[in-house]
Amino acid sequence: MQRKQWFDRKEIVERMRSMRGQLDAELKIARQASWARQSQERDELDGRTQAAIDHARGHVSERFRPQWRDLYRAQKKEERHVGRIADRMLDRAAFVYAQRERLGKGSPLTMRQMVRLIRSGDALAKRLSQVHEQERRSLARSQKAETKVLTDRIWEIHRARFETLRERQAAERQAEREQQQAERKGISFAMAKASLMIEQEDAPPPPPEPRPIKRDPENAPLRQRFGDSAKPSRAEQIRRDMEQWRKKNDGRDFGREI
Repeated sequence: MQRKQWFDRKEIVERMRSMRGQLDAELKIARQASWARQSQERDELDGRTQAAIDHARGHVSERFRPQWRDLYRAQKKEERHVGRIADRMLDRAAFVYAQRERLGKGSPLTMRQMVRLIRSGDALAKRLSQVHEQERRSLARSQKAETKVLTDRIWEIHRARFETLRERQAAERQAEREQQQAERKGISFAMAKASLMIEQEDAPPPPPEPRPIKRDPENAPLRQRFGDSAKPSRAEQIRRDMEQWRKKNDGRDFGREI
């Protein structure tokens, strides 16, 4: 096997981890996008339900508006009438007798109770204020009960739709999770090795080492040419060596040149 096709196991494992890490980052972005989309779907469902509830409450409130207007008008008129007869006992007696069923607490007023209200204008005004508060509360309970009937129906529809949406979104997340796990397992040891081989084959060859520059003697620097010309030739060097030898060995060569 050629050297370029052989890699250390540690190098392949590091490449596999790097590839999986890059894939995990991409899959995390995909999961965040899916979660944002599902959150928006749930928010839209909640918004539609809240809008339906507000519409139902507004409809009931608009339907009870005339009743509230008539009730407040009648109560104000009755309060003014009781205020005018505060110093007239006979008129109070007539009013208490006519309204003995309303002024009673679940049953008509007894004679003793009517006498107490007839004798005291403040007691009559206080009791009338309590009756008015009970009438307003009764009308509010009626409006609230009718509103509750409509809103309960809306909430029942909302729960059914939300349950369907929750199951569908859970199935989508499970399918996405399984797909991502399969993609991550797909990055195997062999794939990492193949990636290294492709990277090595696609890598450009290393640049050649620079060759030494050979200068032409004619193009050599002036100092070098001057030094070469100053060197003695071979014959001249031999003659110089013979002269030095004769000086050291006088009379030993018998006058013959070597």
